[in-house]
Amino acid sequence: MLITRSDGIGSVVIFLIKFVTNFNTILNNSGKIFLLYLLFCLFVQMHCTRSKVFEQNQASTHSTPKDSILFLFLNISKESPNQKIVISLQQHTLIPGTLKSDNEQATSTDHKLWIECWAGHKKVREFAIEHPLYKEYEYSSGNEFRRKTIETDADQFFIRTSWNNLLTECKIFEMLGSKKSQLLLSINLNKLK
Repeated sequence: MLITRSDGIGSVVIFLIKFVTNFNTILNNSGKIFLLYLLFCLFVQMHCTRSKVFEQNQASTHSTPKDSILFLFLNISKESPNQKIVISLQQHTLIPGTLKSDNEQATSTDHKLWIECWAGHKKVREFAIEHPLYKEYEYSSGNEFRRKTIETDADQFFIRTSWNNLLTECKIFEMLGSKKSQLLLSINLNKLK
């Protein structure tokens, strides 16, 4: 069975097949050969068009989407003996989409990680997230709420940011109070492309 196409080539092929079969007596042998040759050419053209569209769709799925979100999945831990904080990149993922809000901010905690995204020598985004090694909990004590900070030795966290091909680097700083203290990790985003 022949598959018809919306652009009309399939209907032309069907018309020619019906024409050849119904008007057997009118056409001589050279006319039948010509029509069969024409049918063959239309079939080849239809097949080539489909494969070209398929290749274009495949190419577009492997390229970087225009609006994308970059997810960086990281491990953070304190190394003995001096309790130095170490962050390592475990995985990254790029998905199509846009961030609903580019203003990601940590809650009012004294322990934060400060993230800076760079495009060459220009800082294009900066934001703070809660420090994964310091968990703050609120609890009720009588008539008032109290806050308690629990410190852990290791955890996992992720960072998400808008992606464009101009981004070159992502820097992660530890922030105690309102001051950036030390650079914990610098990720070369050119290696991820």
